[in-house]
Amino acid sequence: KKLERQALHYLERFSASEESLRRVLKRKIALNQRHHPALDTDLATGWAENLLVRFRQAGLINDVAYTEGRISTLRRRGDSTRMIRERLRSKGIAGSLIDEALTDHAADMGGAAAAELAAAIAFARRRRLGPFRDHHQRPDTDQRDLAVLARAGFSAALARTIMQATDPAALDELLDQARQV
Repeated sequence: KKLERQALHYLERFSASEESLRRVLKRKIALNQRHHPALDTDLATGWAENLLVRFRQAGLINDVAYTEGRISTLRRRGDSTRMIRERLRSKGIAGSLIDEALTDHAADMGGAAAAELAAAIAFARRRRLGPFRDHHQRPDTDQRDLAVLARAGFSAALARTIMQATDPAALDELLDQARQV
């Protein structure tokens, strides 16, 4: 019962994949094992697995919905496809599920190139890179901004496209063109 309450409390606060909830429950079991040495960890792990099955059947955990929601959130934030893949993999999401969800999201955005461009623009806006930086600072920081975009997982060609834009309106026009193609 205590493990179930802890799992429900976690799910009330956070959206979680099945694997990430499994990891949380294993940590809870290990912590309880330290305080109660007589606790059989194999038995407790079985309880955790039963909870996961019940939660999956009840719809409390759904890796497909979790993946789609995270992709939408991370794209709006400006994460590249590479970074999204890594974040979702670290949460225990299967690669095929990630690929399928990314394909669906890209189709909604007007194609993979348009989705990646929109994410790069959002990232540059959030970090004030390239055309979002004060004009008098740009010549001194262009190489640094290119490196920031590359470390964020965007291709060199896309980073150069962002950096060559004269102002944010030019990027918006470029995004409109990419969505029409």
